[in-house]
Amino acid sequence: MRRSLPIAVAAALCVAPLCGQESIAVVRVSPFTAAGVGASEASMLERLVVSYIVETRSFRVVDARGQDRALAETEAALGRGETVADALPLAADFIVDGSLGRIGELFVLSLEVTRVSDGEMLSVSDTAESISDIVLRARASTRRLFGFESASERQSSAEPPAD
Repeated sequence: MRRSLPIAVAAALCVAPLCGQESIAVVRVSPFTAAGVGASEASMLERLVVSYIVETRSFRVVDARGQDRALAETEAALGRGETVADALPLAADFIVDGSLGRIGELFVLSLEVTRVSDGEMLSVSDTAESISDIVLRARASTRRLFGFESASERQSSAEPPAD
């Protein structure tokens, strides 16, 4: 069951070029939660993860704040008499949630992606002794979440940091 979500993401990526830009899957990123760390750190890590998702060039990305702005624009467009089809914001195919926290002396980054069509979820987590190390590992965690991680990235994330 855990393998079907990456397969579905990969299938969407393979079919998207055949159908043009409009068929690229939409990912909505929810605000990250923070436990034992500052909300600003979680927010900055959220922005970093969004940039890594965009970097794949495989998804159209929206976030909760962006959808709020899009809904406000939709209301304005409807008020001007535009049709609903022209004004609707993008609906998400996948939702990404993240959390940044501490367990004892370790920092923990957890990322989850949920497929909207059936609710299937995939999760990855990483731990480090400093927030800086979590930031450095965020790209590999994001890529792993969507099945983009290469063998060399898997190898380097499995190795403990040098002293």
